[in-house]
Amino acid sequence: MSRLGYLLIVFASFLLSACDKADDGLQIPQFVSRQQDNFILNNGHATLTVSPAKGGRVLGLTLDGFEFLAIEKRGNEQINSYGSVLWSSPQSEWSWPPLPELNTHPYSITCDKDSTAIVLTSEIEPKTGYQFVKSYSIGEHPETFKIAYTIINHSDKTKDVAAVENTRVNPTGMAFFPKGDTEPSSGIFYPLEIKTLNNIVWHQFEPKKILQDHHKVMMDGKEGWLAYTQGQYLFVKRFADTPADQSPETERQIEIFGHSDRTFAELKHQSALHHLKPGESFTWEVEWQVKKLKAGTDTQLGSQDLVDAARARY
Repeated sequence: MSRLGYLLIVFASFLLSACDKADDGLQIPQFVSRQQDNFILNNGHATLTVSPAKGGRVLGLTLDGFEFLAIEKRGNEQINSYGSVLWSSPQSEWSWPPLPELNTHPYSITCDKDSTAIVLTSEIEPKTGYQFVKSYSIGEHPETFKIAYTIINHSDKTKDVAAVENTRVNPTGMAFFPKGDTEPSSGIFYPLEIKTLNNIVWHQFEPKKILQDHHKVMMDGKEGWLAYTQGQYLFVKRFADTPADQSPETERQIEIFGHSDRTFAELKHQSALHHLKPGESFTWEVEWQVKKLKAGTDTQLGSQDLVDAARARY
């Protein structure tokens, strides 16, 4: 083979590589673009923006430019209450505020060995011994994203721990999910108003009804999904459904939280409880899908059209 032919093959292989090398030497998948310190996953008409510098969190989720998440600069005092983050459960282990090594400190970033995901890794948090790993990739279908969360126990103690995905959205529109086996609970906060119709639990976000303290509802779910709709746009979080008795004693599989400053709400769901010996870990996978609803879709509370759209995977 001539030297020119060899160089052409090498050049073509470089172009076909699943990961591109940025100016700083970081390899990133071709479906990922970079904007300063942020990384944007593109799938169809949807984008998912993640920030290694800001706790490895999801900063934004858009469809045709429509933003589903509560963004960073909203003029409120809750400076870290935006986007989507990972917490450990039960929260009683770390109380409040969230542990900075896992919630706000920078994460390292790599491309996985198959060049199909970007992988963000936290520091080891000294109080709990936890380390978080977040893997972000695009789904097989347009407008879908996959997130794999790993919690590693670096402590010298055995831990019973679950993973919580906490996604902040604007307090408008509605959240809904299939009712599970437990009744609603609000813990120490005001109860959040819900309606249950045909075994679907609905909450209409109305900030004016939020009082001086926070409101929340915790319940078991069914079918493994939690949906949020605003106008003609739908966001569905999908995850493995688990029995109610596999959640931490003081927690439930699904939680909707209304913050007292009325600028954001939280959609939370969590994994089953895992028994981790020192050095052990577990991984929990979720899928996000965004859709623009068809013209004529009934978007009122209790709409069967909305339930059908949430259940329709693709």
